[in-house]
Amino acid sequence: MTLTRLEWVYAGSAAGALGAGGLAVWLWARRRRDPQEAERRRREYVSRVGRITQAEILEVVEHEAEPPRPSRQVLFHSSLAAATTRSVRRLILYRYTISGVRYETAQELTGILFDVPLPAQGRVVSVKYDPAHPGNSILVAENWSGLREQGPSAAGPGKRR
Repeated sequence: MTLTRLEWVYAGSAAGALGAGGLAVWLWARRRRDPQEAERRRREYVSRVGRITQAEILEVVEHEAEPPRPSRQVLFHSSLAAATTRSVRRLILYRYTISGVRYETAQELTGILFDVPLPAQGRVVSVKYDPAHPGNSILVAENWSGLREQGPSAAGPGKRR
């Protein structure tokens, strides 16, 4: 079977289109993901599927954060000075037990807006964890906070109004 010149052109065009499409998919899959967006999605997922248990606050750390490294996008804008300003990082270390296994972890609260004061060391708070991966847990998400007041004065299903 011999191909005509026109058939070779069609075959070459189809191969080139498939190659360009494959390259586009490969580049899209390799793109750098924003770590803050990935963390927001993780918090959202755990908030949605998580179960609640009690945790003990081990330590609350607040310290000055290193300035972020300027990205290529920032280098072409006049807001380079805004990108290099320092901010305060807030980190809460906590411990909880699931099925006899003790987990000690931390959550960075920098960038999460909430109006609850940071808890003191030793305080018992609520934590949400992923039942499939109990080490994946949160104290605070955009739509949930385990740092709220615990006890009879806390708003809950049994509170009378």
